[in-house]
Amino acid sequence: MLSWQDLRKEFQACEEALRFVRIDYQWGAAGTYYRLAGVPVSPKLREFEKLCSLAGVKLSEIQPEELSEAVLGILSPEERWYEALRQYSGLFASGPIATQMNDDGSSAGHIYTGSIHDPAQASMICALRISEMPVKNPAPKNLFERLENFLSNEFKRRPYFWGFVAFAVTTVIALAGLL
Repeated sequence: MLSWQDLRKEFQACEEALRFVRIDYQWGAAGTYYRLAGVPVSPKLREFEKLCSLAGVKLSEIQPEELSEAVLGILSPEERWYEALRQYSGLFASGPIATQMNDDGSSAGHIYTGSIHDPAQASMICALRISEMPVKNPAPKNLFERLENFLSNEFKRRPYFWGFVAFAVTTVIALAGLL
């Protein structure tokens, strides 16, 4: 898997070809939607979408408490990255707000919009910011690492119990040595 620095370089390679692209956002009463707009479909645009998907998958390596619920709640990796751009790039610009109306004329809630112009640059900034966030502990590779993690976590959860067990075992060994 690419590192955040590798992703940042790949996004930078897309910047010139995507200078007129923007990501349009809509959320609220009518649902949440993300749309790339501003240019026709091209190989570079498809490459950018694939990079966004890879970055969205890579977000799963970050400790959950570091990311907003809005980012964590999105299942699609590509859309998860778009939401991360909105939250962390600093380049999101709010747009018009509308009210969705029911058939009887009553309000069904608000619809919010906004955009990021130059999503390649926003992706470079976001990758840099996220690269500084702490990552999850990797899964243990073998039986000894799993046992060590289990015992370490157990001792952190119940230090007095394990202290008593250690004291009791030490006492039994000392008494057995006296006999």
